[in-house]
Amino acid sequence: MKSILSTSTAVVCTSLIWPVVLSAQVTNFNPTSEGPWSDIEKTTLTVPLVPNGTVTIDGDPSRSEYGGFEGVTVVPGENAWILDFPGDRSWDDADDSSFTFWLAHDENNFYVGVDVKDDIVNSDDPNGAFWKDDSIEIIVDALNDRYDNNTDNSNDLYGGHCYLNYEGRFSRWDEENEVRTDGAWSTDVDYIWAEDGDIWGKGGKVDGGWKMEVRFSKVLFEDPVLGNKLKDDYKMGFNIGLDDDDKFGPGTNGSGDRTQDLELQYFWANRSRLIGWTEDEAFDFTEQEIADGVHEQYYDREISSSGRLSHGATGEIIFSNEGAPAGPEPADVSISLNDKQITLEWEGNGSLESSTSVTGPWTVVEDATSGVVIPANENTIFYRVR
Repeated sequence: MKSILSTSTAVVCTSLIWPVVLSAQVTNFNPTSEGPWSDIEKTTLTVPLVPNGTVTIDGDPSRSEYGGFEGVTVVPGENAWILDFPGDRSWDDADDSSFTFWLAHDENNFYVGVDVKDDIVNSDDPNGAFWKDDSIEIIVDALNDRYDNNTDNSNDLYGGHCYLNYEGRFSRWDEENEVRTDGAWSTDVDYIWAEDGDIWGKGGKVDGGWKMEVRFSKVLFEDPVLGNKLKDDYKMGFNIGLDDDDKFGPGTNGSGDRTQDLELQYFWANRSRLIGWTEDEAFDFTEQEIADGVHEQYYDREISSSGRLSHGATGEIIFSNEGAPAGPEPADVSISLNDKQITLEWEGNGSLESSTSVTGPWTVVEDATSGVVIPANENTIFYRVR
């Protein structure tokens, strides 16, 4: 039996074995399917404002440091879209690979922090190939145009596509020559990856996985001609994904048992996008027509593998002028097993809720108080206290 602790809830499975998405199910995942990754509400987040200096890039993110942002936990097969590559991809359970991320911004910077569960941590490729290693991927549609493009090829003037490995090293940076590489990321900005530069990340291994934080200067996303500013409820396209390398591929540290270093790649968002909706197509419509969605009737919608790197499939983040609403600290839940019965105990007046899925929907368990006894059986039911 295993349990999940999130920033506001405690979750436990009643069966004696943690429910997993089996490797075969991961392999057979339908990349065109709808799910939490395509749900507009579940892929729209508000980014709280924090005072300058609140977030320290030390590789140890937390809810309080990120202005009370409720960490978003991403689990393959539950609420994550899974790439259909490589053919021999595999996944065991949430301890093999899953992650929680936090977002925040201050006057000058945008911050991303991650806490990754990973039983084998590795990075043995050069910066430009971090997608083969343990890393996060970030896609930014800075102007929120929702175009059907590929950010590896569109050479976005602001935003684009990048990776950061578990140590916080940046994919679009030539470490040997200490210069940015061409294309794919904020091509109109002469940025520097350094502790006092426009981009800086730091992370490392921890028990059961790795943690990492990255700071992006807002100049990477703000077009001085258009005057967009990451504040005052500005909306920006954003996606985050995770790459997992378990040392079974042909990499320097790998065993060579698999065809690719990449074990699995999955994303928080992959919304349906308008196929063929590009910058050239937008010239045929007025700004008001686009704002009203008139153009959408001329294009088909699709969820697919190519969408994961496009503006059109990202989620959306809204830059708040305030911090996140104050909320209770996470429930401290103790779990004990005795004679095939599970006892849940917690402090405070939180309500016990149950669900057949870790992503909900949740139902209040009537009359349940701390010390409630739950029979362990074959059924998979999740519980949380909030």
